Amino acid sequence: MAYAKLIDGRLKLRHFVIALAVAETGSLGRAAQVLHVSQPSLTRLVHDLEAVFGTQLFDRTATGTAPTPAGEEFLRHAAAIVATLATTDKRMASYVDGSAGLVTVGAYAVGSSDLLPAAIARVKAVAPRMQIRLRDATPDILIPALQSGEVDLAIGRIESYLGRSAGLTTEVLHREPIVVVAAAGDPALRHEAPDLAQLRDAPWVLPLPQTALRHDIDDAFRRRGVELPENLLECNQPSLVRDLVVACGALGVVARSVAELMPDVEPLGRDLLGLTQQVGLAYRTEPGPTPAAAAVRSALRATAAAGAEHGPPDPG
Repeated sequence: MAYAKLIDGRLKLRHFVIALAVAETGSLGRAAQVLHVSQPSLTRLVHDLEAVFGTQLFDRTATGTAPTPAGEEFLRHAAAIVATLATTDKRMASYVDGSAGLVTVGAYAVGSSDLLPAAIARVKAVAPRMQIRLRDATPDILIPALQSGEVDLAIGRIESYLGRSAGLTTEVLHREPIVVVAAAGDPALRHEAPDLAQLRDAPWVLPLPQTALRHDIDDAFRRRGVELPENLLECNQPSLVRDLVVACGALGVVARSVAELMPDVEPLGRDLLGLTQQVGLAYRTEPGPTPAAAAVRSALRATAAAGAEHGPPDPG
């Protein structure tokens, strides 16, 4: 099996690195310069690598070097292996120094817009060398990434994770209202007590149907005996929701914290939908967090408890 090639010492990390360099530069000579090795040494390593797999990985021509089909296959795996090792190195740094290391945070736009930046500022005030990698995605993508360990923790609407998060722990940080917004100056803002029936014929921007928030919105319309709007746009990205609300004179539905960050958009004064959401964390139950991931979790809890205050605290 492949393990034998690793144990007998024929296949080394340097082989993966030099193969990627040759593919990137398209030349054995340029790859040698980039890696600060002699060209004969690099050429010998390429030959050794091809001998390990028993096939040619690169075609050598007068104009340069290009991967063969077998080489393309190897390079795909080599890139993943080198990237994984680089991430491992950064994550292990967290165990040597808890103020360093790498933390990957998944962010689902609904509910994380003000809390997450304030928490990151809190972390960076005391641990400036910590690397925090943000991954903006829906729960459908974040849940398997959490389960595999690719993402350390996710923040957003907790309802999105309930009932389909085996091996994950969820933790509520706070609740916030869901509001209907309109562009500044929209006639809907002049109504003292608008209701859904009055506003149904307006254009609306709602979340995509598979999201937990859209399910709650649909239920809110049904409870009030109002059919869903027919003039409908569907979008999850807050910045696009804001642009559509302004450009189309539409009504949008977002978390209050998101609405507060939208320029030229105002919430309608009345609680039209009667909805709130639980904003919180999701993370793997086992194994426990790295020291760096634990620090980010603590910062999110502290920021939520303090009312999501903006800006870094005084580290002293």
